[in-house]
Amino acid sequence: MDAVTFLFMQKVESSTLTHVQYPHINNLSILEKPFHINEMKCDNKGRKVEQEFTLSGSRSVSEIHQWSLSSTRLETRLTNIRVESSITSITLPTGNSLTSNLVMSSPYYHDRELNINSTQNYAFNIKVPPGKEVIATATAYQGVIETPYTGRLTVKLITGRTFNYHVTGVYRSKTTSNVVVSTKDII
Repeated sequence: MDAVTFLFMQKVESSTLTHVQYPHINNLSILEKPFHINEMKCDNKGRKVEQEFTLSGSRSVSEIHQWSLSSTRLETRLTNIRVESSITSITLPTGNSLTSNLVMSSPYYHDRELNINSTQNYAFNIKVPPGKEVIATATAYQGVIETPYTGRLTVKLITGRTFNYHVTGVYRSKTTSNVVVSTKDII
């Protein structure tokens, strides 16, 4: 049994998740939450011509994409294992040898997370008619997705042996939209 145990302790060269399907992707409703980024008061009350203002700035954007494998059973089957006995005091049921099958399985849990961080610059021209005053507000929307997926996990050992497993898991994503601007008259 020790030799079989050592078989599963070999180093992994690579693992690849392929044939990924999101069976409920068409039924998703993305939870979008607005968040305030910037605000500016644009005053053109004392002028008789239209005036243009610029609402500008930058913000840090973080996107998170996570794939988790859980409650997955990784299983390896060894068939036709032959055990022989050369010790005369040990008698096997079929004489001096016994052929059997062995199934080894284990629960498996793994997370893979991809973080993308960037800086987004924005500049909006706000045109204010004569005699008016407005508040310009820059807003972005954050969306959250969570959906199950299925796929195939291929594990390649440094010995060259390859194992394929059917896996299920949950995909989670948090992304942010571009900045939009709105204006509201001040009375």
